[in-house]
Amino acid sequence: MTILICSSSRVLPIRTIASIQGWIATVTQQHMTAWTRGSIESTRLISQGKRVRKVFDKSQAITPARTRFAPSPTGFLHLGSLRTAIFNYLWAKKTGGQFILRVEDTDRKRTVVGAEKRLFEDLRWAGLQWDEGPEVGGNYGPYNQSKRNDLYQYHANELLDSGHAYRCFCPASGPSADSAEPTEIGARLGGCSGDCKGLSKSDIQDRLDKKTTFVVRFQSHQDRIVWNDLVYGDIVNKADSGSKMFNSIADTVLVKSDGTPTYHLANVVDDHDMKITHVIRGTEWMPSTPLHVALYQAFQWQPPLFAHVSLLTDEGHNKLSKRNFDVDVTSLIQKYGLMPESLVNYLVLLGWSNPDKKDVKNMQDLIDVFDLKFTKGDTVVTTEKLFFLQRQHAMRRVKEAISDPDASHRLDLLLAYLREQTKVKDWQPQMKANILGNRSVDMYLQSILVIDPGTYETPRRYLNENNYFFRRAPVRSQGSTESSTVPSSDPIVSPQEPSPFEMPNKELPPPRKVDLAYPAEVEQLVDVIIDHQVVRESLSLWDGPVEDNPKNVKELHDMIAKAAQPCQDILNTLLVQKVGEVLKAKGSELVDDSIPILKKTDEWKQMTVDFHKYLRSKLSGRTDGGPSTFRVMAVLGYKESRLRIREHGNA
Repeated sequence: MTILICSSSRVLPIRTIASIQGWIATVTQQHMTAWTRGSIESTRLISQGKRVRKVFDKSQAITPARTRFAPSPTGFLHLGSLRTAIFNYLWAKKTGGQFILRVEDTDRKRTVVGAEKRLFEDLRWAGLQWDEGPEVGGNYGPYNQSKRNDLYQYHANELLDSGHAYRCFCPASGPSADSAEPTEIGARLGGCSGDCKGLSKSDIQDRLDKKTTFVVRFQSHQDRIVWNDLVYGDIVNKADSGSKMFNSIADTVLVKSDGTPTYHLANVVDDHDMKITHVIRGTEWMPSTPLHVALYQAFQWQPPLFAHVSLLTDEGHNKLSKRNFDVDVTSLIQKYGLMPESLVNYLVLLGWSNPDKKDVKNMQDLIDVFDLKFTKGDTVVTTEKLFFLQRQHAMRRVKEAISDPDASHRLDLLLAYLREQTKVKDWQPQMKANILGNRSVDMYLQSILVIDPGTYETPRRYLNENNYFFRRAPVRSQGSTESSTVPSSDPIVSPQEPSPFEMPNKELPPPRKVDLAYPAEVEQLVDVIIDHQVVRESLSLWDGPVEDNPKNVKELHDMIAKAAQPCQDILNTLLVQKVGEVLKAKGSELVDDSIPILKKTDEWKQMTVDFHKYLRSKLSGRTDGGPSTFRVMAVLGYKESRLRIREHGNA
């Protein structure tokens, strides 16, 4: 049904209320009309020589949308396609509509075995569960184009009968429709070299009787196509303007010689049949859109709304490919330990307006604020934001697991990544026994995540950043510069080739002399604390029976915090004495030597900094950075902590 509102001032006949109600009901049922979609998107039609005006403004088109993602199993899902799928999913959910998955598998020669199955896995991994499509069903199936050929044949015959298509019996003069990319249309496939348009019915029938091979080509009767894009606005394509987009329409192959449809016919027929309201896709499809609009008009169907989003490019503005980027989604996930929410969050921010300017969003956050406001032009992909989002979402996962006893599963994915990368067999035997105690490797990895959730970018980098949990810092004897144990700067995992998606591997520096303002006092503090009976008992939390182990991540967090607290309490008590002695030696008089008062003094602050710097150097070979030193001791356990403190003098 096509709605035309003419600019003439002529008064239309008055309809009865009943007829108006019936008309509205018909429009509602058809779903694809301008009323339910909110706009005819500025497509200008000609009626009795007068221009048709716009019915609705596009901003009113926020009604339940039916969007689709229509990949081809000729390869594996890549970043650009996943981003397009996410945009379609978000708009459907934002408007209370449906997200449809359709597999465009008519190109059997180029189909990759296993690509369809992996496509489903990747979409579900990203949280994009489709409402209709393969494995789910729906009212407009089948959802594989290879099973819809009868429908395409029916509509191709409609175009032949209406004079909008013709049979071309000429031999191919260019790339065949069978081998062409979907974006190659019109002249790219070679036009009709004869006069097939002028063949009589008897000539056509004679060739058909002889089983002469033919293709079906589109025959346009328009000298211009005007369509609207939600991103780029009104676009006019004229025959006399030299428009590449317009000229490509003429003689486009719609049905190949084997009787199967080309992408363009199948795409338009399916979008209409499945009642798609919004087509959100990459700008590489813009040259095809005039053809699609012309086909809609030839069928007298209302076209959907179009929104073409930017292409993803590298910093040299080259389209992402295997040669300049890691684009295969599955490979990225496995190689870099990506979380679904991180990758989805990252891809949505590429070329989208992001109205509230808050970068860190989960799927529901994105749905709540999503709109169809995209930037024009190509979008340059850099990885800094991705790794920032990895850190933020890792912290969210850990916080959720800590706050809810039933949310321990939120760490399962991170644990799987870390477990795969960790070379537990390379641990020094005594160290492994000292550290693990009654714990499993998984619980040990959980412990590290609990006290240091904010540095996870990739499993490889996280383990290298925290390699002192797996290897001891080097020990240097007095006057020697040689290390007697494996240095902590050795990577826990083997180095990989550099990639645009991998941050540089930050190696830990070798231990160096720690410059302290109060070296004697600090060494005494560390010695007293590590030999304190309360600390010994508190940090021996992994030496008891397995039944005493925490049952979930929340209990694990609380257990580590509880074990670390006595260390802090004893340190505070000792600092009162040490700081008091320093102040007395300086001639300062203390009226009140309580902890709150002493904490305000420069001496307390400096001695505290010195203490943790010195203790950290013994535990990890570092002097700064990393989680709380007392929590590090709780994770390492008493035996390993004492061993490192006693064996590692002030280097």
